[in-house]
Amino acid sequence: MKFGAVSSFVIIGGGQSVLDITKYVIEIGYTARVVTSPRHASESNEPNRTFESAVNELGAECIVVND
Repeated sequence: MKFGAVSSFVIIGGGQSVLDITKYVIEIGYTARVVTSPRHASESNEPNRTFESAVNELGAECIVVND
């Protein structure tokens, strides 16, 4: 089985490690989507900044799923 060139990443999870990975993926020229839970999406590690808003600020799409 052969696949084409990689152009984007789907990153699953939450927290600072996911933010760091997402930032790196974007810095090296790929697009990124982050799939996370509502609990992670609403986490705040800085005042007035949620995990979801931090992902969006990096230029990635944040997909919040309940399952």
